[in-house]
Amino acid sequence: MQRDRRAARELRIFRKQGLLSFLYSVAVLLPSLGVGVRRLHDLDRSGWWLLMMLIPLVGKLLLIYFCLRGTAGPNRFGPDPFDAPALPA
Repeated sequence: MQRDRRAARELRIFRKQGLLSFLYSVAVLLPSLGVGVRRLHDLDRSGWWLLMMLIPLVGKLLLIYFCLRGTAGPNRFGPDPFDAPALPA
């Protein structure tokens, strides 16, 4: 009998942690997508390329591609962020 109560209490704790985990995942998802699309724009690619991350092997290779330097100078998505003047200290 006590084992059942203990199991029920542990299940309630798990559900609360599951809800917190879900809320955190949703809160982090949109900024992560935004950063990924921004990085693809630096590489002069459309944000739709981000969907390629869902393919198991291709996703890992695409992650390496994301780490490369973007196109030099302005592209169709805007100016090169490295050409911006440094802010004064």
